[in-house]
Amino acid sequence: MGNLARSVSSVNGKRRPSGYIAARTELLNPWEQRMTEEKQDAIAEALMMTIRDVADAIKCSDRHITNLRNEGRMPPPVKLGASVRWPRRVIEDWINANCPALAV
Repeated sequence: MGNLARSVSSVNGKRRPSGYIAARTELLNPWEQRMTEEKQDAIAEALMMTIRDVADAIKCSDRHITNLRNEGRMPPPVKLGASVRWPRRVIEDWINANCPALAV
């Protein structure tokens, strides 16, 4: 797999591991910074939600989401290969309806 040691770079006098994202954003001009923030906002508002996204939305664990899914107590996910995702609108509607149990 190669060398696992991480290289260290210096940005603005601060030592950071290579690949450190904040080090790159420190070098961005205001326009680039705004574009980066817009990308992050777009990702946050993605059309599909992961188990982690759903768990964060209802303030519970990933395992609890898996249990709800297996028991048919939440909207069914969309399978994307080995991954499962939920349409954001479906989850938002489910949460707004106070997370009712759904029939399988």
